Amino acid sequence: MTPARLEILQHPKSSYAKGFLVMYTNKVAIFTAAILAFVSCRIFAAEPAGASAQVESNLAAVASAIDKKSHDEIGVGIAALGILLEAKPGGFFLVDSLNSDGRMNAVMQLERKGFVQVLHVKSGHDEMVQLIPTEKARPIIKALKARAL
Repeated sequence: MTPARLEILQHPKSSYAKGFLVMYTNKVAIFTAAILAFVSCRIFAAEPAGASAQVESNLAAVASAIDKKSHDEIGVGIAALGILLEAKPGGFFLVDSLNSDGRMNAVMQLERKGFVQVLHVKSGHDEMVQLIPTEKARPIIKALKARAL
């Protein structure tokens, strides 16, 4: 705001200043109300009864179908493919962690299908595994990483 305009706005007898402030305040209030209404509608939008459960059910069915297709086409599930994307010669996985969240089965699937070489390494009190992708896995990793971009 220019100093001249600020002087006019600060002058107590200026009707322009009063009108401008009222107009400006109304615009800000209307804009703020519109933003709040939009955000409120997006956050608190009422879903039809059971819509959330239906969406979750549909997503579960889609995930199950993708997992089945992955087993049929590649020989391993989508959980194993996720681990395959994390596998690299310099990376290690804690065996206790893999066992506790059920991913050790996926690691064994990858090894049985020849997608990774599994090296067991002792580290103090913990056992770790190193997953080294094989040549057979490289095209899959490349394709999945290209899709992620």
